Amino acid sequence: MWESDDDTLNAQFAEAKRKGCIAVLFDMVSTDDGRVLRPEQFGTIKKCCARHRLLLIIDETMTAMRCGAPFSFQRPEYACQAPEYQPDLVIFGKGIGVSGIAINFNGTITKDFEYTDPADVAQTIRYWRALVSRPIRLPNLLEALGILRASVRENWPLQSIHIGKAVRDVLYELEPSTKEPDAVRGLGAVIAIDKELALQYRVMCAIRRRSPWARLLPKLDGAAGDRESLMRQVFGQESRDQRQNLARAAEESGTIPLWCFICGIEATSEDWCRTCFLSFCNNEVCVKAFHRHVCV
Repeated sequence: MWESDDDTLNAQFAEAKRKGCIAVLFDMVSTDDGRVLRPEQFGTIKKCCARHRLLLIIDETMTAMRCGAPFSFQRPEYACQAPEYQPDLVIFGKGIGVSGIAINFNGTITKDFEYTDPADVAQTIRYWRALVSRPIRLPNLLEALGILRASVRENWPLQSIHIGKAVRDVLYELEPSTKEPDAVRGLGAVIAIDKELALQYRVMCAIRRRSPWARLLPKLDGAAGDRESLMRQVFGQESRDQRQNLARAAEESGTIPLWCFICGIEATSEDWCRTCFLSFCNNEVCVKAFHRHVCV
C-alpha cells in the first residue's frame, strides 16, 4: 500500500507513461495483508490517471459484492472522491463463479469511445461476444447470471456489512488482542487477521503462502450475520457438534472435507480430523500446520 504524496505519485505516473505504460491497476483492499486504500488516496489516483491519460483498472476479485456495495469503489466514501473521474475497467469474478473484466463506458478514458447510447453499448457487447472473443462458456455465463440475480434479490452488498460486523464481533469476543488497532483489517465481509490466529479458529481461510495474513471470506447468507449461529456452527466450542455431524455424514458417504483448511486448495489426505471436520493437502507446510491444530 503506497504512502506517496500527490507530487510523488504524479511524478511516478508521468515516468510510467513515458516508458509506455497504458494503465494503472490496483486493489481497494490489499489481497496480501488486507490493508484498505484510504478514500483520499483513491481520489489522488483517479486524478493522476486522468492527468496522464492512463486507464484506471480496479481489481475487485475479492471485494465485489462483499464490501457494502456492488464494487468497493462505489461505497460513499470512495464515490465522493474526484467524482468527475471514473474507473475504466473493473476485474471481478470469484464471487459469481467466473472471472471477467467489466467495462465502464463512462470511464475517464473509455468515454472517449463515445458509446453513450445504451443500444450502441448492447450492440457492441454482442459484437464482441459473437465475433471477437467468447471468454465465458454459455453454461458458466448462465450460472453467473443466476448468482447475480440472487445477489440483487438478497441484497448481498447490504448483507456483507452485517456479516462483516458479526464476524468481527465474534473475533473481538474470542480473542481480545483483535481489538488492537490494525489487528483486524479489510472492508465489509472481506476480513484479514493474523494467519496463526486464524488457524486457531479451525476455519478455512484465503491464504498467500508468503503473507502472515489470512483472509476470512464468509458466505453471504443470513446465518453468517448472526453471532449465535457463527459461534454454534463455526467459531466457538459450540461448533463441535455441528462439525462432528458433518464428519459422520462424510464418512457414511465415503468422502472427505473438500478443501485444505491451511491453504484453501483441494484436500487430498484421508488422515483428516473427525472432530473438527478438517482436512489438508500434501504440501509440507500444510501437513505440519494441520498436525499443530488443537481440536474443538
